[in-house]
Amino acid sequence: MRAARQLGASRADRLAHDADADRHRRRSGDDRCGAALRRRVSDLARSDRHAGAPPRRDSCAAGCAGAGGGNFLPLEVGSRLPFGILGEPAPARPEDRPLAQIHSVSDGYFEALGAQLADGRFFVPFDTPESTGVVVVNEAFAKRYLPAGRALGRVVTTSAAFIGPLGLNLKRVPVMPTKPEEFQRAATMPPTEFEVVGVVRDVRNVPLGQAIEPAVYFTTRQFPFRQLFLTVRASDPAMALAAVRRAVSAVAPSVPIGSAQTWGERFAGRTAQARLLMAILMFFGALAGLLAALGVYGLFSWSVALRTRELAIRLTLGARPAAVGGLVLRQSVVLIAIGLTAGLVLIRVVENLLARVLFEVKPGDVTSAVVASGLLVAAALVACIPPALRAMRVNPIEGLRVD
Repeated sequence: MRAARQLGASRADRLAHDADADRHRRRSGDDRCGAALRRRVSDLARSDRHAGAPPRRDSCAAGCAGAGGGNFLPLEVGSRLPFGILGEPAPARPEDRPLAQIHSVSDGYFEALGAQLADGRFFVPFDTPESTGVVVVNEAFAKRYLPAGRALGRVVTTSAAFIGPLGLNLKRVPVMPTKPEEFQRAATMPPTEFEVVGVVRDVRNVPLGQAIEPAVYFTTRQFPFRQLFLTVRASDPAMALAAVRRAVSAVAPSVPIGSAQTWGERFAGRTAQARLLMAILMFFGALAGLLAALGVYGLFSWSVALRTRELAIRLTLGARPAAVGGLVLRQSVVLIAIGLTAGLVLIRVVENLLARVLFEVKPGDVTSAVVASGLLVAAALVACIPPALRAMRVNPIEGLRVD
């Protein structure tokens, strides 16, 4: 749920209709959830106005399990900005500094998303502009830039004072500058230090099929962002949406609410292209398997027909029908093995192309290769059985008359 928190602009008229309609709907079912959301939205509004008072800690109830806000949602790429790590040598050139995605989130954001804590803690209401600067990093960041030991207690430095007109680093600049010399002074200040207090398990911050990038999460109380997605975990989406609208209207009537979606709807929209591509690949894969089985059947049926005289001679000389059928199957298995080997080699050749359409599965994944090979071998063997049975039923007398 996106709320463009432009508190200076008056857009209450856009919300009046929705607020009036929602007041008469589900009032008894979500009053407690709405109260919790009002406290959360009030916290976000206070952080936007840069108030330093510690907000109240809320606990959602009556179907509302958690609420928070962030400037980006999963599957979206955050702003990539350079950073430093205290105690690590700085690159010789500024352009060689490492980059990481920068996110601004409130306390309760990770809980609402269901993100898991790997180490340390998440943000708390007392992480204010007056307290020590704190950040939470993801596992990708910890593994790439802090591999020597625990990430907790390490200090990340940043020279970012603004993220466009929307983000403001309150630990560096208490208020948004209005004069050119103030912007210049903020740019020349020493890097701001933020202590790593938590490591969150990777939340996908790129589209499907791409490797998760290192990310640094700032709290909205220290690095607020004027455009946020409200995230609410609730058992009833309709009740949660009504509560959000009432909470925003009560706390910040000038804040417009954009489109509201459940995570399932958003995920479906974000992955529509990938799912369509996967459905097409599955269809053509099944069709290719069927055509391959029919081709194997036709090839070996034709082979048995050409060898009818040879098979008749073998039967005349005393070969058992089972031995003749086994001969056909063995020769079929040899050809199947050759084709399977050629296919596996081809996969290795085009694995870079395949990697673009696979999600969390490598082209050389052993399990997938074994399962796919097994299915193809089974289909080929089934296609070989009818020609083998036909070879076993060859009449020696009629077979010897074949030219």
